[in-house]
Amino acid sequence: MSKVSLRSIVAGLLVGSAAAASAATPSPSSDGFYRYPTVAAGAVVFAAEGDLWKVPVEGGVATRLTAYEGEEKFPALSPDGRYIAFTAQYDGTDDVYVMAASGGEPVRLTYHPTSDQVLGWTADGRIAFRSRRDHPHADYRVYTLPPTGGVPQMVPLEPAAWISWEPGGSRIAYEKIGLEFHNWKRYQGGEAEQISVGTLQPMAFTEVTHWDGKDAFPMWANDGRIYFVTDRWGRPNLASMLPDGGDVRRLTDFTDYDVRWPRMGDGKIVYQHKMDIWSYDLASGKNQQVPVSLPSDRLQVRERFVDPTENLRGWGISKDGERIVLESRGDVFVTRTEKKGLIRRLTENSAARTKDPAFSPDGKWVSAWTEVEGEEQLMLYSADNSAPAKQLFPHFGFTRDRVTAAVEGLLSRR
Repeated sequence: MSKVSLRSIVAGLLVGSAAAASAATPSPSSDGFYRYPTVAAGAVVFAAEGDLWKVPVEGGVATRLTAYEGEEKFPALSPDGRYIAFTAQYDGTDDVYVMAASGGEPVRLTYHPTSDQVLGWTADGRIAFRSRRDHPHADYRVYTLPPTGGVPQMVPLEPAAWISWEPGGSRIAYEKIGLEFHNWKRYQGGEAEQISVGTLQPMAFTEVTHWDGKDAFPMWANDGRIYFVTDRWGRPNLASMLPDGGDVRRLTDFTDYDVRWPRMGDGKIVYQHKMDIWSYDLASGKNQQVPVSLPSDRLQVRERFVDPTENLRGWGISKDGERIVLESRGDVFVTRTEKKGLIRRLTENSAARTKDPAFSPDGKWVSAWTEVEGEEQLMLYSADNSAPAKQLFPHFGFTRDRVTAAVEGLLSRR
């Protein structure tokens, strides 16, 4: 391929990609995506757009606390609300940092190449985090360290992915395996999250949840009950139980989306539901959304030119070698391989990724996989945009293999 034709392809894709970004740009008043909330001293800190924000627990206009290009996540307010421990990428890897709850310069506390994810604070003011740093099988272990810095001390539980200490007591509630980032639903296999309760001295723990599915995020409250997330009623919802696993009570009744990333503080549990923050009051049982207004400049959704060469994935050459089909940023383009010519954009659907393009033997069609009504489907696109797209094999199963052979067989019978 000549340099001249490569430049022309890149220039044409830049224009097409910019149009895709424009088509996907929401209105300035669209809501944010709020994650990892924490609550203390009448305030909620959460992550949005890769930064940390703060808002009153009653809701209102949020204040941005961080603005680094990397991601800041897993914030945990100290019980007195004065400090925020969180995980950030200021120096490259996910490490533990701490800063004043009002904002300011963060202080780095961990220096390990493995990701360190903040879990919360202990009653004596230490920061708890989990890491895979010292485990031969890359399982999580829990560590603590003071907010002034020092050598992390491992809690002698392995594996351990989530932990909560009994208020005023010596017992611990913890889960061994954390599947917070897994997307499968209603999993009931051998790695399903379970909660165990016991003591470190003497070392004695008992698994207190016996549901085959998800029992995760243990949070030990001052009322003596352990609050957690379970999917025993379908969608993961908030629940509570006695420390021995008895008297399980359902606290929320969501049927559309999961309860995710709960944290306890100020007699409340704040958590993510859909893209919003909700608050559950332990005393009254009142469950309500925290209304948040995010005064963001929304840099990530602004119309912009992008370099398509950084996102080139699938491609295919026509049988005569004169044309090439390219997949970039989820859309498919056709252009010439040697001569200058028109770059045709075959797809314009920012809601779904189109991938694995391939020319038909006669060069008139391009096959590719895309999402139709929630399922991966095989589509035929006219290579010159002279005809509408066609869906092949409705309800055909997903495959990662090239589809040229299937299309050849189909077109040879026409």
